[in-house]
Amino acid sequence: MKVEAVNPSVYLDIKIGAKDAGRVVIELYEHQAPRTASWFQARISKRLYDGVKFGRAIKNFMVQTAVQEGQDAEVPALENPQASLDAPFQVCTVHDGSGNFFITTFPQPHLQGQQTVFGQVSHGKFVVRQMEQVKASSSGVPEEPIEVTTTGMWTEGMDVPVADASYDTRGGDIYEEYPDDDTHIDKESSESVYDAACAIKESGTLLYKAGDVQSAFFKYRKCLRYVMDFIPDIDQEPEWYKKYSELKTKLYLNLSLTAVHLKNWQKTIDYATYIIESGGVDKKNQAKAYFRRGKALVGSKKYEEAICDFKQAQKLAPDDKAIGSELSATEELVQRRKANEKAKYAKFFK
Repeated sequence: MKVEAVNPSVYLDIKIGAKDAGRVVIELYEHQAPRTASWFQARISKRLYDGVKFGRAIKNFMVQTAVQEGQDAEVPALENPQASLDAPFQVCTVHDGSGNFFITTFPQPHLQGQQTVFGQVSHGKFVVRQMEQVKASSSGVPEEPIEVTTTGMWTEGMDVPVADASYDTRGGDIYEEYPDDDTHIDKESSESVYDAACAIKESGTLLYKAGDVQSAFFKYRKCLRYVMDFIPDIDQEPEWYKKYSELKTKLYLNLSLTAVHLKNWQKTIDYATYIIESGGVDKKNQAKAYFRRGKALVGSKKYEEAICDFKQAQKLAPDDKAIGSELSATEELVQRRKANEKAKYAKFFK
């Protein structure tokens, strides 16, 4: 039996601004570009990229390091010129003698044969997407720093920490944060994408039941990307359109639920408002949306608006005691505020 050779991998921990963004793992093409892969691995082992910033971040093109001039990196001569650059997340050298490298974020076939392609991002594609999306000048200089904090060798089983996402695979979620970056789904099949979306949603539900509300929020948000990017045409695939639309409604409800638990009031208002205004939603779910938006409005100290939402929720679900309780508590709060203001101003007329 032939055993496939395993390429070595390295990691870069990335910070964007003052916030840790997560880890990018690069698989090195040890066999296709042996000299360059060995050169890069040696530089990682010497921690020569620790503290290095990415000086360019151009959406739909690439992110590139900005190693300080004067470092003679002795970059190996061009290798692997036949390597295709028709997919994103390829890692290439910059032949300027500095040791800079760049990661493509979109197919760049016009660069084939000009740079050595010596690796690919195997984990942490979401982090690269975050780097790419940092606001930059017309020449691609990021407005907030993108920095490599630490580097090292990476082996299977090591952590791949990430911020603003969850890599938890429970429920069968093996999919990338952005569906365009995923290789498991058949992007031409509504069924394939729908099945993936359902697995991601189930992962979120399991995390929510386990008490990890933040990760559940990340999962529901990720699932919504899959739904929104691939919702089929109503005329061409009416049955799949219906399934996607129903899933979309469930996701907005779940996002409003997790957002209110996280006290992210504006997100709660946004997600709940979508349900309220979308039409075709049954009374039970409309009541949930009004109730959650009401709680977010209370959190935002917009008490009168909250009372209106609680009353609307109560009309839709008159037997729901939680709605009545929140309504009474908010009305009492408003009355206390009015009484306090009345007492405060009365002092001026004594």
